[in-house]
Amino acid sequence: MDTAKRLMLAAIGALHLSKERLEEMMDELVKKGEMTSSEKAEALKRLAEKMESSTGKAKEAIEKQVESAMKKLNLLAKIDRLAERIDSMEKDIAELKSKISGD
Repeated sequence: MDTAKRLMLAAIGALHLSKERLEEMMDELVKKGEMTSSEKAEALKRLAEKMESSTGKAKEAIEKQVESAMKKLNLLAKIDRLAERIDSMEKDIAELKSKISGD
């Protein structure tokens, strides 16, 4: 789960840096008169909405992966318990055979 958290934080960090760079580029466009301040504000608002949506989707995907991994781990634990029971039964059978043969 730590890996998933680190990946998510790295993605959010990359998005933040990209947003900062995009803002800088938009500031240049505003300075050159190729974009108005209101257009910049609207574009940044849409970007924030998309980032929020994408972050939510990424979070859901990570949660599903973690849930899947947890289910797999539970299955592995059950397999280990069954293997231990089989080992125990094999010992019991060997003891019973020994008692039967010894009589």
